[in-house]
Amino acid sequence: MVAKQPTPGGGCRPATTKKSPVKAPTERNSLYVMTDCSGIEAPLQALSGLGVDIVHVAASENPKSLQKFLGNNIKPVYFFKDMLERDDSAIDSPIDVYIAGPPCQTFSRAGRRGGDGALFNRCIDTIVSKRPRVFLLENVDGLVARHGSLLESFITRFKDDGGYNVYTNMLDSAKVGGVPQHRQRIYLIGILKTVDDGTFEWPHEFKQCGMKTILDPKETPFKMVAPKATQTTACNNLIEAIEAIKKLSWDPTKKACVIDIDSTKMNWRHDESLCLTASRGRTGGYYVSNRGRRLRLNECLRLQAHNPKLIKIGKVSVNQMMAAAGNAMTVSVIERLMLRALPAAQLADSRMLQKRWEDLASATATLASMR
Repeated sequence: MVAKQPTPGGGCRPATTKKSPVKAPTERNSLYVMTDCSGIEAPLQALSGLGVDIVHVAASENPKSLQKFLGNNIKPVYFFKDMLERDDSAIDSPIDVYIAGPPCQTFSRAGRRGGDGALFNRCIDTIVSKRPRVFLLENVDGLVARHGSLLESFITRFKDDGGYNVYTNMLDSAKVGGVPQHRQRIYLIGILKTVDDGTFEWPHEFKQCGMKTILDPKETPFKMVAPKATQTTACNNLIEAIEAIKKLSWDPTKKACVIDIDSTKMNWRHDESLCLTASRGRTGGYYVSNRGRRLRLNECLRLQAHNPKLIKIGKVSVNQMMAAAGNAMTVSVIERLMLRALPAAQLADSRMLQKRWEDLASATATLASMR
């Protein structure tokens, strides 16, 4: 997808134990990157967007559909199907940057909060053992709202066992990433105390791009595609939403209103998508009033600032990819965080990094290049 071809070989396969000579970050041009719960690899797109030369050391993913996708798109030195069974000592390479967005079921406000947080804890174990100069972890806001004491214990371990300065903040993709998607997530940035120059700052907010920047061109003439009659909840929600929009004296065929028609309680937003989720992806996505249809895969990818032109879907189904997009991290947010974290960890010169998402004009131009 975006990473430099490393040595030894790669692909979606079990970890090898082959050794390859490596150098310290100050003596080489490439950053050694590791991702876990790799999904559709937002971290690689973000680092590539900065213009960083990458060696993708390791990745992991469990669902077979995502393993197929990753096999088409990335070639890490080490690939693990189950990170819980991994021996980190088998990764015979230093790690400069570690990024992961472990599944959020344990901490989510929505749906069933199943699981025991094993994957999140496994990420912490890997960070402490491999000691990357910089790490980034992302999770749902419920980790703060419902599990604040647990989050504090994570941070304490990073500081005491890992030797990190840890920075945490709640960020909305619509306010910090420039994309028209209301997506609040908690971000943890860690920089080794021994290399942290103290310059890391959270990115500023700016006005988001509108839905026009991510939607495919409007079909002419306009044709409304209603849910199947058997989808009674979706049909009733769509009718309710259209009536609510018209009460504002708006024409729903001209206003970009994004509607959650599959929820037991209808919700909608004007010129902004609700938070993408895996469950909505599997059911076909949110409904867009001025397109008269549900969101398409390419549109969902752009809502996460993923460039569809860089992705090879292969034999993975559209619904599986839609679900993966709902689970993905937002590329533009990662990119803006790494734009600040890499120089703070003395891994890159900020003057040499590309700035694709720093304001409305640059974000609009970047999204336009993805259409």
